[in-house]
Amino acid sequence: MIEFTVDQSGARARIGRFTPQLLVTLQTHVLRFAIMLQGYVKAEKLSGDPLNRRTGNLSRSINFAPVKVDGNEVYSSVGTNLSYGKVHELGLTIPAHTIQAVRAQALAFSWKGKLRFFKSVQIPDVKMPQRSFLRSSLRENSPQFVQEVDQAVKEAVSESA
Repeated sequence: MIEFTVDQSGARARIGRFTPQLLVTLQTHVLRFAIMLQGYVKAEKLSGDPLNRRTGNLSRSINFAPVKVDGNEVYSSVGTNLSYGKVHELGLTIPAHTIQAVRAQALAFSWKGKLRFFKSVQIPDVKMPQRSFLRSSLRENSPQFVQEVDQAVKEAVSESA
């Protein structure tokens, strides 16, 4: 999950008081951004670069959390509960290890066109590169979001004055 937060303390300091209307405005903008970001991730990031859609499970799992208010912060998050989503987002390294036959006398593999048997095999480091689809979406869309929230705060302040 990626989380994005609007810190209201700066707005509160500039206007001298905190109005309920400003809180509703910020909550509305955070909710709109969460919905937009969810759609952007599904449409732009999971249907091409950086990830190509295979089954659609990852795309269907992208969701957003309800908007919450905690002190000076209004926040939400967008993400997935699938473990391989985290692997794609952050990357993963599986260290080199040995696999040994446990329930049988040998491991059977098709190798160079023939069935081969081994008591154990060495697996080298396996590195999954980062293929950010959540953090990159947030980074690409944050400037527009900040601009919209700034404008909304200005409008809320002018209306309450």
